[in-house]
Amino acid sequence: MSLAPNMLSDMSDPEQKKVPGELIDASVIWLANAIRTKQVSSEEVVRAFLQRIDQVNPKITAVVQLHREAALAAARAADKEAHAKN
Repeated sequence: MSLAPNMLSDMSDPEQKKVPGELIDASVIWLANAIRTKQVSSEEVVRAFLQRIDQVNPKITAVVQLHREAALAAARAADKEAHAKN
């Protein structure tokens, strides 16, 4: 089962960035590899999912409490830590 067709084939091109809509359709395996290989940042992924929550939550009310700033801060910290390791 593939959540994002053709995304795994794109892994060989580190310069190819994904747009937010593609990020939310990607598998967690693809996202982890893309973050690890710096094709996308943790913050970009979090922002894509926050944007999607903003789009659909008013209709379905699935998210009761959203800790937007904490999520972004954690993503920035993860990116900073990953950058420091290289």
